[in-house]
Parts: sequence; structure tokens; C-alpha cells
Amino acid sequence: MPIIFSTVSQFVEQVGRRNAWKYAELDVMMCIFTGPAAGALAFKPKVNDVHPQYPLMFCTDSGVTFQAAGIAEVQATYAGIIRTSGQSPYYTDPVVTVTPTQGSRDFVRAWSMVTSYDQIDVMGDGSIIETIPKFSGGTQTTTVRYVGTQCQVRYQAYPKPAPYHYSSVGLGYVKWNILSETIGPQLVSYQNVDFKSMNEAMNSVPAIPPLYAAKLGWAAQQRGKWFTVTENYGPTF
Repeated sequence: MPIIFSTVSQFVEQVGRRNAWKYAELDVMMCIFTGPAAGALAFKPKVNDVHPQYPLMFCTDSGVTFQAAGIAEVQATYAGIIRTSGQSPYYTDPVVTVTPTQGSRDFVRAWSMVTSYDQIDVMGDGSIIETIPKFSGGTQTTTVRYVGTQCQVRYQAYPKPAPYHYSSVGLGYVKWNILSETIGPQLVSYQNVDFKSMNEAMNSVPAIPPLYAAKLGWAAQQRGKWFTVTENYGPTF
């Protein structure tokens, strides 16, 4: 005796839901529901709809297969974090990639040296002679070369996070060592001036800044309601 399927009045999920848990990636859930064909399009989840049991799972795609006897099969795929109770915002554990790096940068530094002396007869009788140095100086180019490590941090977030959420992690992996400082020829800007003039000239040239661990870039690629976030860190001046 044939089975009459037209008596099915609501959609029920078939046995065999497929769940896939992934470290530091979005979990994936695939669900199949069977119900009356007349209500399939209304029942079909829309993109970004929340799963009724998992508040951090959002629909990424869905489809309907119409079958015989007024029956339809609705397939829905969800991505997110498989948890029955969610919190917002949510961040997966970071995946850290450390790679070697190297670089160099040119600077202009100040230089000075004593090139002559003035002698002053303080008392006017030759009993006390004060020797006052005179300075010449200017600038010279300097190339600083370094090697070290840079870091990329990748994770999933919901909703879109503020930049550099894992900065404390990423900056901790940044290391560097100075390989060399190559000093170029000296350019003379002043000659035989007093200490005050020399000091003013030296202070007008910025000092070579130190290397430090820096935030080098941040990007968030949206996937439904989740964001794949990439943060970059490395040494720089």
C-alpha cells in the first residue's frame, strides 16, 4: 500500500546533520529539512539568518529540492561557532605566523669637531690665558641595516572588531638586531664657530630614531556576519 506524504504539515530536520569544528576557523553546519512543498520557500533560511539553536551560526547558503507527493527538501549551510549560547563580540583563538624580515633605512646625522682655539688674555697682562675651542661640523648620511622577525595574526570575529584586537600577542613576536651602520662622507655646514652656535646646529638635526615593534597593517574580510581578520606586526624605525 503506498505511503501518502501529503499529510506532512511542517518541516522536520532529517537525521544526519553534519557538523565540522575547525580550530581558529569558522565551524560549518549542514542541515536538511523535509516538509510540505507549498511552504518550502517560506521556510528556507535566508543568507545571514541565525540558526534557531546556535546564536553564533549564520546561514551562508540554502536551497530547495522539490520531490514527489508534495514533499520538498530544504538544505541549509551555516557558518560560525557551534555553541548553544553565544556571546558578542566573539573572537576565535589567534593563529600566529612568524617569518624572518630584514630592512634598511637612510638617515642624516649631525657631526662636529674642534678645529681651532681662540686664546683670550683674561687679565690683560698675560697672567691668565683662556683657551676657547672653535668647532666645525655639518651632516653625514647613515644607513642602518637590521634583521629580525615579523608576525601575522589571523582570527575570526563577530561582529567586526576594532583594529589590532590581538596586538599584545603580535607585538610580542617582533624581534630585531642591528646588523650595521654605514656612515657616509661628511658635509661641512659651518666652520670655526663657538660652542653655542655648534650646539644649535647639532640640535637642529633630528637624532636617529630607535627600532621598535610596530603595527604594520590590519584588514577584515567579511564572510556573512563574521569577519576574517588579519593583523601584521614587524620592526620599523
